[in-house]
Amino acid sequence: MAHAGIARPTRTRHMRRPEAARPPSRRDDLVQSGQMGHFVQTLYSKLNARGTSASCERSSRMRSRATRLRVLVLRDARDANHHGGAAWARPSFEHDPERLGPRGILERVGQPTRVAPALILVGVSAFLVLTALAAAAYPGGTFCDANAPGYDFWGNFFCDLTQPVTQRGVDNTRARSLAQASFVCFSLALVPFWWVHGALLGGRLGGAVRVLGLLSAAGTNLIAWLPSVVSPLLHAVSVFVAAIPGLLATLLGVTGAFARGNAGESRSSPLRFSAWLGALSLALGSADAAYYAVAIAVPGCHVLLPALQKLAALSVIGWMGTIARVGAARGARLDGPGPAVSVDQSTDS
Repeated sequence: MAHAGIARPTRTRHMRRPEAARPPSRRDDLVQSGQMGHFVQTLYSKLNARGTSASCERSSRMRSRATRLRVLVLRDARDANHHGGAAWARPSFEHDPERLGPRGILERVGQPTRVAPALILVGVSAFLVLTALAAAAYPGGTFCDANAPGYDFWGNFFCDLTQPVTQRGVDNTRARSLAQASFVCFSLALVPFWWVHGALLGGRLGGAVRVLGLLSAAGTNLIAWLPSVVSPLLHAVSVFVAAIPGLLATLLGVTGAFARGNAGESRSSPLRFSAWLGALSLALGSADAAYYAVAIAVPGCHVLLPALQKLAALSVIGWMGTIARVGAARGARLDGPGPAVSVDQSTDS
């Protein structure tokens, strides 16, 4: 029985138990283990697999719970950034937490991943191996010397390997098949390369780089199937279809990379180094395309043109490798469910 004059406290439904008595929640465990972002990502995946119908009450509850968890992840990242600590949120969750539909999925796909850089390296490696095998099987002959033995790295073009017959009329079926496969591998490697490069730049500039780069990749594939012996006109058209969009994409990509470097990227960062390689590729590629146009207008033996093509190709391959490295570093932070990463920590260091 309560004593007279002593008011007994009334407990309402809005009162919460003391923090000390509150048992640890699933969120606390995830934050401690550094896998908060991975848990939210998994929850979103299950939600999308079940469907997002507004009429489903269970789906509605899951969307509300996922949104609240996503907000908490962003809040933890903001607080950790202010206090110099580690954040358990990934950059892919820095967007509007309400984007649960197709737009959010497209934003996720648009980020660099660990798969695309691996495809770049695999495609470039296959191109180099198949080109070496095709060069070993090439009977011989250059545009300037039809009787030259074997394949001359500085005297033959890449597309010489795709000819059905050599300059002196020898059958080239074996080397042609290998060379066509190498061109296919290189054009396929260009697709994730331009995609990752566009994701690193972001915005409309990154979208323009992707579109122009994909057009260049399609034109590169056409070169192998339209050799100059079959149709000189179609071969020249395919070369410029690959070159012009590729040079424009390179110009935009280099400009955007240098702009990001001036905006705060470290001068020794791989992204800034890739910008210099891109600038070198742009210069050599432009010179090669201009010289090729001169060779079409003025037929004859142009000794320096094959060498210029090889230099441009080597610079492009080095540029692709650097972009793959940057994309892999940033994609690992986006995709990996590993331990906590610092928000301030740059992936380019």
